Amino acid sequence: LDGKLVKLEYKDGFSGTKRTEMSYFYKDGKLARISYYSNGGEVYYYDTLYYNAGGKISEMHTKYESSPEYNNKKRILTWTGNNITKVEMHRVDPDNTANYKLESVETYTYDNKPNLVSKVVKDDYLWKVESISFEQLSANNATKVEEAFTGTTNKKVRTATFTYDENNKLVKLTNLLESFSGTTLNSSYT
Repeated sequence: LDGKLVKLEYKDGFSGTKRTEMSYFYKDGKLARISYYSNGGEVYYYDTLYYNAGGKISEMHTKYESSPEYNNKKRILTWTGNNITKVEMHRVDPDNTANYKLESVETYTYDNKPNLVSKVVKDDYLWKVESISFEQLSANNATKVEEAFTGTTNKKVRTATFTYDENNKLVKLTNLLESFSGTTLNSSYT
């Protein structure tokens, strides 16, 4: 549809069977809804997107077809310039499904270099296939993403270090993920 991603299919390597994983719906040229499908081909859940006056995503509401009283979420995004600097994740209150409770807050820190992903991959493709990676929508590279959970001291921190050569070309990317459980994952790409 006008060069935009409308469907992501999965093909089983053994049987050759294809099935829809996700589908994308647009309104007025902007992504309005992402539907996620079960193995049986039914919509399992979907994300509805809302935009601010500047045309940037301001909210994403996730609705599940089964057990919505536990699963439905609402994410509220805060933009500073062209970068998302905060995402508040609210989960539906199982005792009163008309209300949502704040569950976690992610804060983002960026460098001043153009976002590597958006330079290479067009139409926000990586964000569309993993729609909670909001930093993919930002103009710059996220160097730190910190997620704090409401009512606890628990947090997860992902730190990215970008190393450039004298020509401003990326030569190394290192990710460090630290979890409140004590789990640490360190990865490096050259």
